[in-house]
Amino acid sequence: MGIKVLPRQTCNIFTSTNFFREIEGGKPTLDHTVEGGEIFETVLRNPVSIFMTHMTNYANDRVAPYLFKKLVKFVQRWTNLKLMSAPPKKLADIHFRIFPDEVTPVWQNPCDYNRHLAIWPIDKSCSRLPSLLVMGPPHGGHELLGKFLQVHPRMKGAEQDSNGYVETNFFSSDNYLKGLDWYMNFFPKQTELYEKIFEVSSTYFESSVASHRANALLKIAKIIIVLPDPVQRAYKHYMYLKNRISSVAQKYSFEDFIMKKTKSNEAKTLRNQLLTTGHYANHLTRWMSYYSAQQVMIISDDDLINHTRTVLDNIQDFVNIEKPVNYNQLLRYDTRVHMYCPLNTNTVEDCYGYKDRHCSEMSKTAREYLENYYEKHNKNLLRLNQKVQFSVPKWLKVYG
Repeated sequence: MGIKVLPRQTCNIFTSTNFFREIEGGKPTLDHTVEGGEIFETVLRNPVSIFMTHMTNYANDRVAPYLFKKLVKFVQRWTNLKLMSAPPKKLADIHFRIFPDEVTPVWQNPCDYNRHLAIWPIDKSCSRLPSLLVMGPPHGGHELLGKFLQVHPRMKGAEQDSNGYVETNFFSSDNYLKGLDWYMNFFPKQTELYEKIFEVSSTYFESSVASHRANALLKIAKIIIVLPDPVQRAYKHYMYLKNRISSVAQKYSFEDFIMKKTKSNEAKTLRNQLLTTGHYANHLTRWMSYYSAQQVMIISDDDLINHTRTVLDNIQDFVNIEKPVNYNQLLRYDTRVHMYCPLNTNTVEDCYGYKDRHCSEMSKTAREYLENYYEKHNKNLLRLNQKVQFSVPKWLKVYG
């Protein structure tokens, strides 16, 4: 949109700072921040500095003019720095020439910094930010986990639609530029300290930018990643595209589509996207560079489906639910479809994952091709099990 957002620095004088006596510690405290203290360090370490002040700081005791005159004199006397001023547009050009990676701003948690928290509106709360991110490749089972978590009385997800929840795609798309307020409005206000806010996403896991952005805002969050068999996942994804979205997928059989028997550039691009989603080790390594092994939990869709209650109990422990619930009181197992369903329903259509179970079998040729294609990536994933331990699913054990 042509808008450049420069990072700005605070200087401990606020809208209400009209007199020196209103500063905790008075004028000596302000002097200390300039004479080798926090404000001096800010100028020293930033080639471009924009300080936020207010009109009222220039009246009464004229706190702002006092502060910056003193700062300039101190820098000129005790350093070899050359101070220059420039219009905002030129400052932006200089800053982003030095730091091209900052053209897109990175949202940080206001509650991580006392100075930011001090100027944040009192009607906002960091408790609305998720403490848990649930993710995985599309058509891989994380959506099912999101539905299970949604019935937990002490876990609150993003606002719901007819499918059960809304995906914000905040960290993985241009929605990130809509800002922190836009993102927070998707989540309920935390009513109890022991409640956990979570978000479910189909796009974060393989995004090249989501892990960095998420860590900047949610440093202490827990991450749950649901991994399906990449071979079966690729087929489900193809069937989804064939039936609902892509006319390109409708033109080719699954074998032709994945085995490069296609000519159009659009088909090649779509094929690449479909297959690289299953490069789990690459995506997981990216997330592990921002979050510790203690913050990451990996589960397979097999375990989620076949050992549901055990997985859900482990999750309660992982996210530190202070008052765990007995999922037997929330879910019932329907032997007709071998799935878990809400306790207060009788029809199988309401069972979790019911609509996702109906999928024709892929050909033997296509399966063998994909198993060979993913062999290297699956072996790399198995090696990562030494760093972040997880229960190895059947489709991965063959490489052990």
